Amino acid sequence: FDTSSAIGEAMLKIVLVFAELERNMTAERVTATMISRAADGQWNGGRIPFGYGYNSEDGTFYIVESEAEVVRLIHDLYMEQKSLVSVARYLNDKEIHTRNNNAWSPTTLLIILQNHFYCGDYIYNRYKDGNRAKRKKESEWITVKDHHPAIISAEQKNTIISLLESNRRLKLSRN
Repeated sequence: FDTSSAIGEAMLKIVLVFAELERNMTAERVTATMISRAADGQWNGGRIPFGYGYNSEDGTFYIVESEAEVVRLIHDLYMEQKSLVSVARYLNDKEIHTRNNNAWSPTTLLIILQNHFYCGDYIYNRYKDGNRAKRKKESEWITVKDHHPAIISAEQKNTIISLLESNRRLKLSRN
């Protein structure tokens, strides 16, 4: 196209509009397919949660017992100490490391403690564009109960989430 003329510039803009339309339609199709897969209980990829392994041949999760022991310890310690910093310090002092041999941080522990995957439920489409800070409405979530073996009971998970929320409110009220 000769973009120095008015008609050439207009043609280029028309082509760009159709390119954007195609990109948006592709994004919608991919999103719909991933939501459909999640509703059928299929894993859409991503990082396998600590404490689990994934068998790609049959699409199932299994418990990695050495990591699951640490997950149980994290949950038990948090219920006892009610402090992410204290739990991280304890694990690091005992030289218990993450899967990648890193030290534990309060943020990493928070992710594990808030994750319902550990009680056997697969929840997909919870966050807006992968941003953990922005949740979608619960009606948009895809939840598959008893999707895989649980490491933590649902009762313990709910208790911990309540503790995390109450600790969060205390921090917010102090500011």
